Amino acid sequence: MADTAPISTVDQQDDSPKGLAALWGKELSAAREAQKTWWERAEKIIKRYVDDRGNNTNESRLNLFTANTQTMEALLFGRTPEVGVERRFADSADDVARVAAEMLERILNTDIERDDDTQQEALKNALSDRLRSGLGNVRVTYEPGEPQMTEEQPAQPHPVTGEPDPTTAIPAQETRPDEYVCVNYVYWKDQLWSPCRVFSELRWWAFSAEMSEAQFEKRFPNKKEVWTANRKNPAGNDDATKVKDPLDRCIVWEIWSKEKKAVYWYVVGAEEILDQKPDPLELENFWPFPRPMFANLTTSKLLPTPDFTLAQDLYNSIDQLTTRIDMLQECVRVAGVYDKNSEELKRLVSQTGQNEMIGVDSWALFAEKGGIKGNTDWLPIEQIVAALDKLRDVRTEQIGLLFQITGMSDIMRGQASEQTTATEQAIKARFASVRVQTLQDEFARFASDTQKIKAEIISKLFDPQTIIKRSNIEQTPDAQLAESAVALIKQPDFQFRISVNPDSVSLQDFAAIKQERTEFVGALSQYFQGMMPMLQMLGTAGPQATQAGVSFILSMAQSLCAGLKGAAELEGIFDQFVAELKTAASQPPPPPPPDPKVQAAQIKGQSEQFKAKADMMGTAMDLKVKQEQHAMDMQKMAMEMRQQQAQHVAGIQSEEAKARTAAIQGVNSVTQEGPT
Repeated sequence: MADTAPISTVDQQDDSPKGLAALWGKELSAAREAQKTWWERAEKIIKRYVDDRGNNTNESRLNLFTANTQTMEALLFGRTPEVGVERRFADSADDVARVAAEMLERILNTDIERDDDTQQEALKNALSDRLRSGLGNVRVTYEPGEPQMTEEQPAQPHPVTGEPDPTTAIPAQETRPDEYVCVNYVYWKDQLWSPCRVFSELRWWAFSAEMSEAQFEKRFPNKKEVWTANRKNPAGNDDATKVKDPLDRCIVWEIWSKEKKAVYWYVVGAEEILDQKPDPLELENFWPFPRPMFANLTTSKLLPTPDFTLAQDLYNSIDQLTTRIDMLQECVRVAGVYDKNSEELKRLVSQTGQNEMIGVDSWALFAEKGGIKGNTDWLPIEQIVAALDKLRDVRTEQIGLLFQITGMSDIMRGQASEQTTATEQAIKARFASVRVQTLQDEFARFASDTQKIKAEIISKLFDPQTIIKRSNIEQTPDAQLAESAVALIKQPDFQFRISVNPDSVSLQDFAAIKQERTEFVGALSQYFQGMMPMLQMLGTAGPQATQAGVSFILSMAQSLCAGLKGAAELEGIFDQFVAELKTAASQPPPPPPPDPKVQAAQIKGQSEQFKAKADMMGTAMDLKVKQEQHAMDMQKMAMEMRQQQAQHVAGIQSEEAKARTAAIQGVNSVTQEGPT
């Protein structure tokens, strides 16, 4: 068993596994002793809420505690709250912060809407614990998912040299597409913390988990002997608030130490701690949970006082009055005594006949005794009814006092007048009591602080591509700012420019979104209508004054948009319009339109010039045709002359050939004849 001797300082224990086991054994023992009274009280209250009377069945109860708690729970948690993220100072020129806030808001609200997300259930259960036991809490965990490697992108050719450009190569990277931040409910009795007066003095906070043998071996290998030595069967637990599980379990405490900036795992009674790790999340406030919802805290002890405790005397008094009223109501019936010798009188009440005459023996004697009045005597119902009326009046008075103590009102219980509208009734129900409004603000603070922790974990641990993909920012007009917005989110001090405010956790729906966007458009329309006289006045002062006035009016409109709720996406569209308008205004003005008369004269002159050019072109074409025809005629004549010359030459050559032929023949004939 762990040593319970007091410790002077935390450093008094060494950091060995045995020394840390001794330290946390003493710390947990002291915390359990400090919370013992609250635990016992809370267990009785939960039994009272579910009307667990045990063997006491003679008591009647008017379960106002159950009704009031359910009414308050429905009032505080009607629907899942959606978080609102915005620029901290609403600076119209800080578009990167606006886009980063929109990306975070989309991721956080999308996680709430996931089917497997436990945030809605965790918040509801925490609120239920706050209203019953006095403490409601959740814890935020990071689920990294299985890592995956992206494909390597080879270097692209250079546009000039054509050689591979090594700067364009993208190496394979490890990504976690399935990473999530989860919000888990923590049962009010599965927590211990260091005894202190206020939350800021807290040194450590511990969560317990009942682990099976398989779960224990998976988380703490080679530590099976610890589970075997400390296992327990929850079915044998006398605590009626615990689940009765037939399987053996071992209770492991996960201790977050703010002093040591580390987390320890320990089983009460073990000689050594199971494991220790440095701060795994590195959150700004260290704790992986928001400041819990404590009921009726004082500055003496950081221990809750359940709401039922403050009104328990009235609840008990009302139940006692209810028991008495029920007992007297059972006595309100027709009952009395009669003369046993006159059995006929019994039939008057015991039988249900109508218009019946009952015969009586010895009528004279019966009449002498006074008839029915002389022979019967009835139970005094008047006194019982008077006592009932008095008890009911006292109970009504006690219920009224109870409503004063608990902060309930007739409007919250649905007892509004018929003339009240539904909207007015809802407003009154929301703000009827200052104490109820304080509890509403506390729950809003608790929910928004949970989202702040989620946003911080996303900033520190999420992959940049996961942030872009989950927010779907690439499908908006602000897609070009996505990379810059992610860079801002990944900065350690991003919360100086982006905030999640407690009052921004609201029950929004499509009607609210429509109303916000309608108000945005209406505000812009009203603003520009108001600026028209100023713009007209500047128009008379020249183009430079007009340009300066337009720039001023647009800058003021951007500042107006930055201050409107729910206008983040619309503001991006408006900024894009302003940028295009300023670009167009910086271009040189187009020349003025020409005078119609001058334009008509120019057109007429151009027509005449075109006609003259056409005539000249026609004349040139005719001349060209004639020249070509003349050239063809000359070519034909030259061919004819060449043909004639060829024929003449051929004729001469033919005559010469004939002459030579004749001469040759003459010579041949002389040769043949010989000399004469």
